[in-house]
Amino acid sequence: RWLLIALVSIILGGIGAVIFSSDLAVGIKIVLAMLFSVIGGIIPAAILSGAPVHAPSPAQIGVTNGIIVQGSNMGSLFGPPLVALLVSSLGGWNNAGWLLLCSGVLGLILALLVRTLEQQHAQQAILLTKPR
Repeated sequence: RWLLIALVSIILGGIGAVIFSSDLAVGIKIVLAMLFSVIGGIIPAAILSGAPVHAPSPAQIGVTNGIIVQGSNMGSLFGPPLVALLVSSLGGWNNAGWLLLCSGVLGLILALLVRTLEQQHAQQAILLTKPR
């Protein structure tokens, strides 16, 4: 799961950086935007699939999913105005590629954190199943 999130984050960051380049033809930008949308759908699925692993107990998987979805909704609410603020302060959409590239790097860092957490969960599970 962490590797999927990491790879998709890097790919999306790269595609996002290229989409806002002023040197590309509009047709290529449209194809890249569609590719961005298709590939971007992988991350929510990967994150939601981690709810059973990261929930404190099986009874709290639903609550964990709710927190994940709530975080996604907050991003949908606050993301566009924050991007608009950043783009206007940077001088235009040609500079928006840096935002997506940085977001991809942040996604990679968070994926590495998920890897660490999942490795700790796996080690704890091994210790709990070892006969004494």
